[in-house]
Amino acid sequence: MQALAHALAVVIPFAPFASISQDSRGGRARLRRSDLMMHRCLAAVLICSPGIALAHHSFAMFDMNKDVTLSGTVLQFQWASPHSWLDIEARDSAGKPVRWSLEMGAPNALYRRGWRQFSLKPGDKVSTILHPLRDGRFGGSLVSVTLPDGSQLLGSGGSASPAPAAGKAP
Repeated sequence: MQALAHALAVVIPFAPFASISQDSRGGRARLRRSDLMMHRCLAAVLICSPGIALAHHSFAMFDMNKDVTLSGTVLQFQWASPHSWLDIEARDSAGKPVRWSLEMGAPNALYRRGWRQFSLKPGDKVSTILHPLRDGRFGGSLVSVTLPDGSQLLGSGGSASPAPAAGKAP
């Protein structure tokens, strides 16, 4: 028990405030009951925390059965957690400039697909494929982007797959 108490003191930040007392019967070191309960609660929070970070939202807001191709100019590329963002200006059917915000995966997932923090810069002319937002706003989930040099980078996560062919189940 003493080894556990000292291990918790290293792992759990509040453990240094716990008091360890000698057991009058056997001379064993023990945590006070209130301190032991606090350690158990903190351990439970630490164990459950990774699940919270992984389950922050779904891709339900995107129409995963539809691909939209846009050509435009990069306005901003945000390399940030939990999601990176690409803002481009494209022209609508009337020729009017429209700002599109495209959601991407986390930097670590993008990095594994060849992305780097400076893969895109404002002013770059790009062509993108995206799954649009279901509500019709100018945004979506990036599937891929073709860079000015002709190379292509894929999106990440569940949004990185093109829409299924007509008549095929997703």
